[in-house]
Amino acid sequence: MSTLFFRNRHLLALSILILLVGGLSAAFTLPRLEDPRLRNRNAVIVTALPGASAERIEALVTEKLEEQLREVSEILEIASTSRSGVSVVTVELKGSITDTDTVW
Repeated sequence: MSTLFFRNRHLLALSILILLVGGLSAAFTLPRLEDPRLRNRNAVIVTALPGASAERIEALVTEKLEEQLREVSEILEIASTSRSGVSVVTVELKGSITDTDTVW
């Protein structure tokens, strides 16, 4: 195969030109951003109320947070856990949201 290129110099020049043009066009059409922006679609809200029972945390903190979060239309899912002294609410945004900074 390599002897074919040495015998026919026009074929060698054409092959090099095609590779050069293809490489340059690929280099110029690649995206310039080195680190793409990653959108944060999940949030965890942790609230501490030391000494309170799980039922009291649920009534005083978790339910009120969930009520306020349900009013935000961009939220897909809300999950919560109440333990003695701690409330953990996990929020997930819809996949169609592109600008997450305004929602958070």
